[in-house]
Amino acid sequence: MTALAWLIPAAMFLGLLGLGAFLWALNSGQFDDLEGAAWRALDDTESPGSETAKPKKPDTQMPEVPEVNAQEMQAPKVQASKIGTPQDAERKSDHSTKR
Repeated sequence: MTALAWLIPAAMFLGLLGLGAFLWALNSGQFDDLEGAAWRALDDTESPGSETAKPKKPDTQMPEVPEVNAQEMQAPKVQASKIGTPQDAERKSDHSTKR
């Protein structure tokens, strides 16, 4: 029970503190323009003297990529092997039945 004697006044104090902060923000004009910040974030116009308006170019340049012709990009042609074809399977089954 003694814990409640401390917790209830502490909760009341924190609630009043939050209410006071909200009323201060309301009276100081924090909620006057709710959509202005959203529109300013989407605005593309640059303000004069703004350093962050234009991104700076990097000091280093990208290395040049060599050109590759289409023939080098194709996979090499591989001839099919006769091992494992259906005809080989038939030949093996014929030999195994004759023995």
